[in-house]
Amino acid sequence: MEKSLGKLGFFSLAFGMIVGVGWITVLGAWLSSAGPYGTIIAFLLGGLVILPIGICYAEFAGVYPHTGGPIIYVERTFGRFAGFCAGWMLLFTFVITTMFEAISVGWVLSALVPTWRGPELYSLLGTQVHLLDVMAGVAGTLLLGWVNIKGGAASGSFQTVLTILLVVIAFFFIGSGFQYGTTANFAPHFGSISGGSIWFGIGSVFVTTPFFLTGFEAIAQGMEEKSVNVHPRSIAKVVVLAIVCATVFYVAVVLSASMVAPRDELLNADLPAAAAFRIGLQSPLLSDIVLLAGLLGLVSTWNGAVFVSIRVYKALSERGMMPFLLHNKSDDSSNYSALLLIAVFSISATFLGRNALSPIVNSSALSIAVVFVFVSISLIVSRRKFPQLERPFQPIGGLTIPFLAVAGSIGIALYAFYEPFSQSHSVPLEWVVFGIWILLGAFAYLGARAKIYNQQKTGE
Repeated sequence: MEKSLGKLGFFSLAFGMIVGVGWITVLGAWLSSAGPYGTIIAFLLGGLVILPIGICYAEFAGVYPHTGGPIIYVERTFGRFAGFCAGWMLLFTFVITTMFEAISVGWVLSALVPTWRGPELYSLLGTQVHLLDVMAGVAGTLLLGWVNIKGGAASGSFQTVLTILLVVIAFFFIGSGFQYGTTANFAPHFGSISGGSIWFGIGSVFVTTPFFLTGFEAIAQGMEEKSVNVHPRSIAKVVVLAIVCATVFYVAVVLSASMVAPRDELLNADLPAAAAFRIGLQSPLLSDIVLLAGLLGLVSTWNGAVFVSIRVYKALSERGMMPFLLHNKSDDSSNYSALLLIAVFSISATFLGRNALSPIVNSSALSIAVVFVFVSISLIVSRRKFPQLERPFQPIGGLTIPFLAVAGSIGIALYAFYEPFSQSHSVPLEWVVFGIWILLGAFAYLGARAKIYNQQKTGE
């Protein structure tokens, strides 16, 4: 927890975590549901909705520059139980993000190295699970656990290197797409779901944008490790810059990939973002460069998710909200306990196969939207309840931005809850996963309360 994170480190954590591998693994689903124009509209709308929420985070980060972020913001405003609920949803969001990356790494590696996957172990959820895919997920989990146990400085430096490499490579292949592609390949410009309105397709992509634009959360978790040279106002600029740059990146990738190959051929490809350059430009080299960028983005997001998960777990533990695994409040104990939790979930995910990615994204989008609701409402109440608090950064416009954040986050949460049901018309897997996590949270909170009661009773 050394004071080592500067503005570049914070930006790298945020941007590197936002721009992961989803643009490679789910681009086909985006184009199928919404088309290139619809996907772009969805991400522009998502960026506009997320931006006020990020600004709320930036204000709170200046008021409470401590590890835990939303846990502290909500707890100080609404009390212990509300703080736990926000923290539990936050932990779910980023632990499940590590699961997404653990599954995706084998997919990207198998595209880079066609012979990669190894023998098939079994079939699950309609897809085959291969030995080397599982091994890649396990190895990645262990590697990033080792990097993060070294501390924020090691994790931040690792993230900065990954982010710089990603940006350089992305400029190269996106520029190639713009130069050699043609807008004639955009047709059809919009998609639809089951022949419905194009807005249903746009909505299906829009609802996932919280999952793909939430890396700024790493900034809130790293505030306690902020360099003394970084002013809280600079944090607000970093948050806004990271969200804007990530939105532009997603839009550029969709445009570039859609320009270089006909849509029908892209949809039939395994990883459309990379296949576009192989099909349209007859360039296996550019295709591999795209995959390399995706691999860098995957590792940077994975590293950021581990970074956040450790600090969320630590904050919950120090507040007596986690009754299991942790036996004292030392940094090492909470770090190792958090890494054990991450390892269990991430390694388990590698055995689920690629078709588990969509439920993971939808579940995470719902949980982070709930956190956004907590934070934005807390900021409105905090301003009125604690007017004496020093706020190093406060956006202009009074409560306009917080109210926009509340409206946007509630809208995302409601749509994220309903959208999986609208597709299946039965109890979706996302609801089941989310319900199980809430049930585990109830046991965790009650167990923590019982532990505190027993300690008070015995005089410990």
